[in-house]
Amino acid sequence: MRDTLMSKEHWDKRFRYFDDAISFEESLIENTIAKQGEDSEGARRAYSLHLASCISYMNTLYSSGSSLEEIKIIYPKIVNLFKKAWNKSSRYVEMVWMLSIGIMLNVEQKYILELSELVKRDNLDDFLINYLIHQAVPSWPAEKVEFQFEDPYGLLLPVIEATTEDERQEALKNYINKKWYKGHRDMSWHGIHKDKNSLYNGYWSYESGAIAKILKLDDTGWEGMKYYPYDMVHYNG
Repeated sequence: MRDTLMSKEHWDKRFRYFDDAISFEESLIENTIAKQGEDSEGARRAYSLHLASCISYMNTLYSSGSSLEEIKIIYPKIVNLFKKAWNKSSRYVEMVWMLSIGIMLNVEQKYILELSELVKRDNLDDFLINYLIHQAVPSWPAEKVEFQFEDPYGLLLPVIEATTEDERQEALKNYINKKWYKGHRDMSWHGIHKDKNSLYNGYWSYESGAIAKILKLDDTGWEGMKYYPYDMVHYNG
């Protein structure tokens, strides 16, 4: 297990849940489209529900210790669901996760392009998202703009702009250890591990891993650091 906040029994229970939920949601989408049409509000809600489950499933795969290849296999499906259900007002964090995971897992550029088209469609001009897309799609504009969510993402700027390795390491460790979790206190998943019937899927600062990989940061000794996706950073497949 990569995340030891929960037991193996917890992760097994989560997988059993997803076995049922994902199958049900796929049937719901099919039935809703048959009755209401692909472009109906009902279909959009069904896709949105399924997207949330698949993102949670992806996090559970990583937290439980599943292979990175399993995550890479489901990545295209989640990109396709983003095309059906993403919007900038409610799924910004998930877009950051998807771009970051795509960078770390070296996914085909076409998937990042598909995500970038959604960003363009919704006129989302954000420093972090632009920075991540630009790493995979060099033609994407990389001019310095504001962070849509300064807390906590603005605290990544000192990492990106640092001029020495020591400064980068210190700034990123500070973000991961002191700022990342607190900065997401308004998210529905914040603190969910405290519930005895928890739907917890793991806490991971995927953007920290992506930036570490982009900057080729020396993260020696960071394996096991809370929230840091160490082996995803070092994926070479």
